[in-house]
Amino acid sequence: PPGGVHKGLLETVRDIRTTHGLKAFWRGNGTNCLKIAPETAVKFMAFDYLKKAISQDPGHVTITERFVAGGLAGAASQLT
Repeated sequence: PPGGVHKGLLETVRDIRTTHGLKAFWRGNGTNCLKIAPETAVKFMAFDYLKKAISQDPGHVTITERFVAGGLAGAASQLT
């Protein structure tokens, strides 16, 4: 750490707030939202598609089918 002194969580939060203001806690959040939005959209789209494709009865999807569809959708969203 700068200065060579380890501080606790609360003291560090206070230091950031007093040094840089409250906006410092949200610095970079807009860029992160731009990164997450397309990934999340792909995940939801893939989950809905895979859930219907995997299930034997699309009206009553089992927990296992949801789990598999969710896992595959998560993998697909990471590849995009």
